[in-house]
Amino acid sequence: MYKFNAREFLYLSNMLSGLQSELELLHQKENTSNTTLSEGNRVWLSEQLDALKNGCADMGLELSMMLVDAIKTSLAQESYTSGRFVSDVKELQRRVDHEISSPLFLVIPHDRAVYYEQPELFGSDVAVKYPAAGYDIQEAGNCYATGRNTACVMHLMRSLEVALDAVGLGAGVPNAVIEAKNSWETLLKKIDAQIVANDKSGDVTWQPKRQFFVDAHAHLFAVKNAWRNPSMHLERKYDEREALRIYNAVKDFMEHLATHVDGSGQFTP
Repeated sequence: MYKFNAREFLYLSNMLSGLQSELELLHQKENTSNTTLSEGNRVWLSEQLDALKNGCADMGLELSMMLVDAIKTSLAQESYTSGRFVSDVKELQRRVDHEISSPLFLVIPHDRAVYYEQPELFGSDVAVKYPAAGYDIQEAGNCYATGRNTACVMHLMRSLEVALDAVGLGAGVPNAVIEAKNSWETLLKKIDAQIVANDKSGDVTWQPKRQFFVDAHAHLFAVKNAWRNPSMHLERKYDEREALRIYNAVKDFMEHLATHVDGSGQFTP
C-alpha cells in the first residue's frame, strides 16, 4: 500500500502540465518544433524530471518511473529536440493517467488522519511500559482511521491482554501471561482469588496497592463482558461512534495503569 496525499497528486499533475506549456511556448517563440535544446535547457529539464520521478515513486507509479528514466536518457543527447520532448511528456502524461486509474485510492478524513500510523497513540508512558501492546495499539488507530471500526475494537481488546498480564502479575498470580492467552475468565477469577488471599495474608506491602488492583480487576471484568467477549462473535459489529468510545476508554485505562504498574507487574505508588 502506498501512502500519499492529494497535494502530491496535484503537484505531479501541475508539473507535467507546466513542462508541456514551457516547451510549447518555446515552439511558438522559435516557430519550430525541431529546435535542439541547449545544454542549459537539457540540464534544467533533467532536474524537473528527477522531481517528477520522485512524485511517481511516492505514488507507486513504477511504469511511469521507467518512462521518466527513458526520457532522461534521450534528453542527454545533443540532438534531442524541443518537439520530441513535448511528445515524450504527453506520453508520460498518458502513462501516469493509466497507472493512476488502476489502483483504488482511499481518503482518510482530517479528523481521523491523526490516528493513522502513530506509534505512541496512548502516550510515551504506555509505549515504554507495555511495548508488547504497541502493535495492536497502532493497528487499532489505523483501523479507526480507515473506517474498520470492528477491527479497531478487536485490536483494542488484544492490547488489553498486556494490561491483564500486568494486573495479574502485580496482584501475585503466577503464570498470569499464560493464563491471559488461554482465558480472560480464568485469569480474572484467579486475580480475584489472589486479592482475597492477599487481604488475609497480613502482608503490609499489600494494603497501599490493594485498591488499585481491586479497581483494575473490576474494570477488566467489565470490559470482558461488555466488549471483549462480544467482539469475538460474528453478530457483533461496531460503528464509528462506538469504536471511538471504546478507544478512548481503553486509552484512559492503560494510561492510568501505566502510572503505577509496568508490564512485569511491578507496582509504583
